[in-house]
Amino acid sequence: MTADDRTGDDPSPLARRRYEPGDGGELSTAIVRTIAAIEDVPTDGVSIPPLYDCVDVEALDRALFGTPGTSGGAERATFRCGTYRVAVAADGWIRIYGD
Repeated sequence: MTADDRTGDDPSPLARRRYEPGDGGELSTAIVRTIAAIEDVPTDGVSIPPLYDCVDVEALDRALFGTPGTSGGAERATFRCGTYRVAVAADGWIRIYGD
């Protein structure tokens, strides 16, 4: 677990992670890794339904980060997945909140 995985000074989110679009990683992977850090399990052991059942991650990625050569336009998106509320901001920060 990295320093970005858990927050010690902000009691609101259970965890946060910085996603860097264009660095070769996928937004969906970053979201699942953040939830896995909360649950202290491997990414294939998280207690959430498949992410694609909760949100269209490709549409979310386009809305926030755009396509090559464009910006997305949205500043933030929030959705529920299992018992978590997931907030993704256009600055790349993923924040996970509990019920």
